Amino acid sequence: MSPRGKVILAAIGDFFFIGMFILAGQRTHGVELSFARWFTNVLPFWLGWLGVGLAAGVFRSRALATPAQAARWVALTWPPAALLGLWIRSMLLSVPIQLAFAAVVTATNWVGLTAWRTVLASWRMK
Repeated sequence: MSPRGKVILAAIGDFFFIGMFILAGQRTHGVELSFARWFTNVLPFWLGWLGVGLAAGVFRSRALATPAQAARWVALTWPPAALLGLWIRSMLLSVPIQLAFAAVVTATNWVGLTAWRTVLASWRMK
């Protein structure tokens, strides 16, 4: 796999993890599951991750050069991406940003994205 392929795989995994986080949250809180409801809740966080990630460089091969680099890039990128996602969600759904939800979204996805990307970064390509 090329370095570009590794970055594409990282992005797919990132969006998958964020999507599964939203789905798990909806199931845990007894929200009636529908694609439309899930999508309107996940889209803001995908946009936040994509926007901040592109600006910060998290979707470049250097962000996956080593496990330490992967963890560093997530640490620098996810918190502002989560805040942007929370703001977009608040505007889109006309709901206030709840502090507890903000903390859970930020912490859980930070840990998950860090774990995913450090594992991927440790995978040596031939």
